[in-house]
Amino acid sequence: MDWLVSLWSDSNSVGHILLVYAIVITVGLLLGRIKIFGISLGVTFVLFAGLAAGYFGFTVNTTVLHFLRDFGLILFVFFIGLQVGPSFFSSFRSGGVQLNLLTLLAVFLSLAVTVGLYFAFSDTVSLPQMLGVYFGAVTNTPGLGATQEALNMLDYKGEDIAVAYACAYPLAVVAIIATSICLRFIFRIDLKEEDRMWEESEKENNEAPIFFHVKVTNAALEGKQLEQLRNFIGRPFICSRLLHDGTIISPHAKDTVHVGDVMRIVASAENKDAITVFCGSEDKDVDLATESSPITARNIRVTRSAMNGLTVHDLHLSRYDGVNITRIFRAGMTLFPYPHLRFQIGDVVYCVGPERSIRR
Repeated sequence: MDWLVSLWSDSNSVGHILLVYAIVITVGLLLGRIKIFGISLGVTFVLFAGLAAGYFGFTVNTTVLHFLRDFGLILFVFFIGLQVGPSFFSSFRSGGVQLNLLTLLAVFLSLAVTVGLYFAFSDTVSLPQMLGVYFGAVTNTPGLGATQEALNMLDYKGEDIAVAYACAYPLAVVAIIATSICLRFIFRIDLKEEDRMWEESEKENNEAPIFFHVKVTNAALEGKQLEQLRNFIGRPFICSRLLHDGTIISPHAKDTVHVGDVMRIVASAENKDAITVFCGSEDKDVDLATESSPITARNIRVTRSAMNGLTVHDLHLSRYDGVNITRIFRAGMTLFPYPHLRFQIGDVVYCVGPERSIRR
């Protein structure tokens, strides 16, 4: 029975530390799924569970606590950077400046309110507590970590800032949800209609490309280069494979097409009819991607920092290597590789071409 007593009472044992964190996280996640009027707190409820655990006397080794706190903060900032870092500067071209100005305004207003509250309640609320309330109210975890380090350098001791943060954070989330609900009723916003409009807007901006096969029957296209076809049609498309005289190749812009050729086209759905009618007719009886040929396809993840910000046109893969980029997968979206589309670290590029060129 000694091991069981130690498991629940010895704050320095590994078993006790794992048990406490397992209980807090599990209870928080389970209760966070409970919906009231269709709204749940999600992972935010873990903070409530942590407060409750501390109230009932659950403690862990201070050194381990500090390590897990700092390690979790590092992981949080690191993965946020991976997700939004590559698109940070490019976002300035699409409303990023206005959004950042609004963010700065919100930060300065919240700072002004915090300073005012501190002087108003300086007799009852300490500086670390007020800073904890501030970062909890704006749900800024990295700011909490930075402020804790600054307070340690100024010889402020104790965990008042962490407790204040944990108290303010969930209430801030609840307040944000309540404010959103109030604004919804004040302005009579139909969420279903807003969702429908948002999905349509996203579909227009990030419509996933499709592939289809076209048989060239238009005699006017005999001997024309693929580059000329794109100019004639005026619609963006990629010819990833070309069947000519029984041979499948990965064509580049200067390759010519002939009557009777079959092209595997990648384009947006809205451009399919125009491309098909101009070239000839759709061929549904052939699939060049499954035919035996020296052409292969592979997903390649962008990991080199030098690639970040380059456009598809900058690579000239089709011209020099005979490789065609037909799709780009980014954050759950499938994008058409327009020449001006810029790569971001983490993108997955679907390439079609000869095996040697793909490896290179």
